[in-house]
Amino acid sequence: MLTILDKYILKKFFKTFIVSITLILLIFIVFDIKEKIPTYTQGNIPISEIITNYYLMFIPYYANLFSPLFTFIAVIFFTAKMAQQTEFVAILSAGASFGRIMRPYLIGSGLIALVSITANHFFLPKFTKVKIAFEDKWINNNYVNDENNIHKKIGPNQILYMRDYDNRINTATKISIEKIVNNKQTDFLEAESMVKG
Repeated sequence: MLTILDKYILKKFFKTFIVSITLILLIFIVFDIKEKIPTYTQGNIPISEIITNYYLMFIPYYANLFSPLFTFIAVIFFTAKMAQQTEFVAILSAGASFGRIMRPYLIGSGLIALVSITANHFFLPKFTKVKIAFEDKWINNNYVNDENNIHKKIGPNQILYMRDYDNRINTATKISIEKIVNNKQTDFLEAESMVKG
């Protein structure tokens, strides 16, 4: 059963947590829009799709990612404010112990952890799928790969080498595939170019 003290501290805790995480998410959104605005305008991406399929999926991911940090920040902020207003002196004078004062902190952080774990296991994978589908459809088409000398393990004992890969035309040059068994090269396949079909 929550007492008046528990409800009072929890209210301050959640209010500070929500305000601080909302502010940082707004900052993230502004910087992300600034970075991607040329892609949005050049690709003629509908605003409704940007909002629903990208930013509404973007927000829960970053809220969950930064919830531990902002739980800590919220506790520091509202506890410092309560201490500044000498509320803890009154609480301790009323006979409450430090352990008793800690109870709403533990309840609040436990609730945030429970929401975070639930979101991480049930909701974020679905949201991430939608966000990645949006990025693949609209944003990654404009991505230009500038990597050279690419080495990838493509299977057990198989290594792929590409001098370079151009994702705009799905073409790689100077390809070789090596098969190595017991530290000895058993097969070697080489080609001047390769086109993804």
